[in-house]
Amino acid sequence: MEKQPGRTTIEICPDPVFIIGAPRSGTTALAKSLAQHSHFWAPNESEIFEDLFKPGSSVDDAYNRGVRYLRPGFITAEAVSKAEFVACIGSGVNALFTQRSRGRRWIDHTVRNTLYAHELGEAFPGARFLNIVRDGRRCVHSTLHYRNRLGKVDANRLLPEGWLAPWARDFREACRIWARFVTAATTFATKNPARCLTLNHEDLITSSHDAFERIYAFLDVPAYEVPPAFIKSARINTSFPEKREFETDATREKSWLHWTLGQKFIFIDEALPAMVECGVFTQAEADRLVTDTRRAASFTSLPSATGSRREPLQPIFISGQYKCGTTWLQNILTAHPQVLGINEFDMVKATYDIDASGARLKPVSDRLHHFFDGAGWCTYRKDGEWHNTDIVARMEKGEPLVTSERNPQMRQKFQHLRADTAHRLYRAVRDATAANEAMDAFVEAVCEGWDDMTHVVFKGADQISVFGQLMAWRPNARKIVITRDGRDAAISTIHFHELLRDVAPPWHEAKSDLDYWHWLKTWAHRADLIIDQARAGDLVVIRYEDLTRDFRGTLKPLLAWLGLDHSDDLVELINSETCFERMSGRKRGVAAKDSMRKGVSGEWIGHLTDDEKLKAWEVAGAQLSNLGYTQNGQLLPNPYSLRSTSLRELQTMVERHVPAGSTMIVVSGGKDIVGERDSRTVWHFPQDEQGNFADEQSISSDDVIRQLEQLRSRGAAYLLFPDHTFWWLWIDSFAAFRNYLEANYREAAYEAGVGLLYALTDTVSTKTGVAGAQHSGAIEQDIPVIAANPNPAAATIGCGRTTIVWHTGTTSPGEVYVRISESGQNEQLFASGVGGSKEAPWIQRGITYEFRLYEGSEHSNLLSSVQVIAGIPNFRGDSILLKTSVGGTGNHN
Repeated sequence: MEKQPGRTTIEICPDPVFIIGAPRSGTTALAKSLAQHSHFWAPNESEIFEDLFKPGSSVDDAYNRGVRYLRPGFITAEAVSKAEFVACIGSGVNALFTQRSRGRRWIDHTVRNTLYAHELGEAFPGARFLNIVRDGRRCVHSTLHYRNRLGKVDANRLLPEGWLAPWARDFREACRIWARFVTAATTFATKNPARCLTLNHEDLITSSHDAFERIYAFLDVPAYEVPPAFIKSARINTSFPEKREFETDATREKSWLHWTLGQKFIFIDEALPAMVECGVFTQAEADRLVTDTRRAASFTSLPSATGSRREPLQPIFISGQYKCGTTWLQNILTAHPQVLGINEFDMVKATYDIDASGARLKPVSDRLHHFFDGAGWCTYRKDGEWHNTDIVARMEKGEPLVTSERNPQMRQKFQHLRADTAHRLYRAVRDATAANEAMDAFVEAVCEGWDDMTHVVFKGADQISVFGQLMAWRPNARKIVITRDGRDAAISTIHFHELLRDVAPPWHEAKSDLDYWHWLKTWAHRADLIIDQARAGDLVVIRYEDLTRDFRGTLKPLLAWLGLDHSDDLVELINSETCFERMSGRKRGVAAKDSMRKGVSGEWIGHLTDDEKLKAWEVAGAQLSNLGYTQNGQLLPNPYSLRSTSLRELQTMVERHVPAGSTMIVVSGGKDIVGERDSRTVWHFPQDEQGNFADEQSISSDDVIRQLEQLRSRGAAYLLFPDHTFWWLWIDSFAAFRNYLEANYREAAYEAGVGLLYALTDTVSTKTGVAGAQHSGAIEQDIPVIAANPNPAAATIGCGRTTIVWHTGTTSPGEVYVRISESGQNEQLFASGVGGSKEAPWIQRGITYEFRLYEGSEHSNLLSSVQVIAGIPNFRGDSILLKTSVGGTGNHN
């Protein structure tokens, strides 16, 4: 510290530190982390520099008054410059901070300092500045949740009193504030490169040691291990106190995917230029974001970037079946940022009385009961009691209603309506003279105020029984049925009714008959109705099992059919947020006394005796077969899937890339890909001994590798994955097969949304990792191969993981050894067998691991090897091309 002479000696810090950046970008977290270093002191935000030093501040006024004095005063007579005056005032403030810092460099992290960093640079000539840049999408998301850190009590008190900043309440203002601050910080950093160090927020979390090494060098202080560890472990000033982990660059786009199109266009208008200016985006990345957003808008009824609407929300109806996944499917669609979800309510059944003589409007009392007091979308359970069971009485008496804050990611209920909207809906339902008047009023009420949405999804678990009335009311609306193997659905139904007996909801009548065969017959009857409507083209059928095993391949065409954005990133986000584990809090297959009990398929196989299995097929076999279910539990392709619309595209792709007269194998069947007069031959894959399609769920990676080579030796020249079978390439159980394909065969063609084609006569050279020459006639002998996926192994934090896959190329077994470059030890046995796969979860950065495949068990004849390192892999889609090398003979101990 420096001492200034005078009657009283004072100390000042010659090089204080100012941390600048946009609100919610991590300024406080960095200050508190640096304060763990013995050289620094970070008090609470000062909030004093703005009033002192910003343009037009009190210091400005004082200096200007001295200059304008009528007679020459001190400022004029002594020729005191503005910079000198400001610096001396700064020295006084510096002394105040220094007195409290106990010999350490003080840090101020008041975020508003960003807007007048230039003035602070003049007031503190030796100061250094740290500028934190964070993705604007993450900052805006955080600002809008800022009130979370205050707690409900303080937030409810501060909001009406006007103390909560506009950027914490209004989306557009949050975007503007971020752009304003980040532009000011970027401008200052550009003009003062020697005084200002710019840091990326994500790097501070994911690469803490590297980021702090830059900070230490810039501030000229010795390195210290505590600050980087502190910033990764301490969640300071967070807007999401309930979360336990930081959201890093791997998850920073989650908020963007959840935003509505209206919000995305606002961000583009207000903040995207600043994203490029501060270096978060390149111009190409910004242009791509605009293009993708406009493409998403083309699926919707949003007419402009303002988010204004000309058309009402487009309705989507999930019409059954019971205990087949209707709630899961609605949660999936509700997780889409364009879709508003309404809690389960069948307005058709609530409005109509239906019997053998026809359908008619329910009497007023019954209608009101089914819409309100006895409706699941109105009632809720809290503290062991049911609430909102007396809405009709309160409406008639004019008593106040309980309301709750709306959340677009959750299914909406009656209490989310505004009070005036709820009363208007009640009167419309009570006074309706026709069924459509009541149902239209319901749709209008629940959609009110959601102008940034484009679709609304309703669901009735057994609406297929009144499908005729639904069609008459909304003939052009999209209608979906989700079904499930009836043998599983009947089991789930019994458990669900047992649960409802315990909780006794007002909207449910307790069932005395919990007979398994009764519910299986009911499923079969509803399945007949579904099949008739699907054949007529009035609805789309989704199977629970398809969503479970191939979420992406099932959901993407459904979203496209609904006219919704179906980008890969969005589908992946929806998958992560609506999977069984996330929704239930436990792993799939773990039972609980809950409406989401196990989430598994094929439970009936272990639940029924052999005689009961035969009886089940007698009861519902025809319906099961028509929906692609088999007697032994295998799953055939869904005959009513949306994917059948791409058949012509597949045929065109085959005609373009597969020569006439060639033999092709097609994953998950598909002999109809070629016509009767086509000279190409198509085989099922996988197939049974008779050549018929064999369900892939009953075989392993080793099985399909073995069968692939058998079919190739018989003349199969191409392997085709239709778009809906891409799940083969990413599920864990077929990882070894995927790796084997990529290590051995060339990708002949890929058409997005259509298919992926491999040339089986065009092998990948294990010496160079590039495509080999075309072969004709005889099939060459199999080449031994060993590969790793991913490689490099992803290891952003801790150890990386990779899977080693190998095959000796013959029917004789081999052994895989691993050599660690830095250990100096001999090779260690890793795995053995003709072929297979095994995970290596201990790949560390800075170390090279060589996996070596030997013939037999002699550990002498090296067949092939692959080197693995840790790092960030360069993925293309879900996988990477793996390169291996062939060794020779010799002892390698």
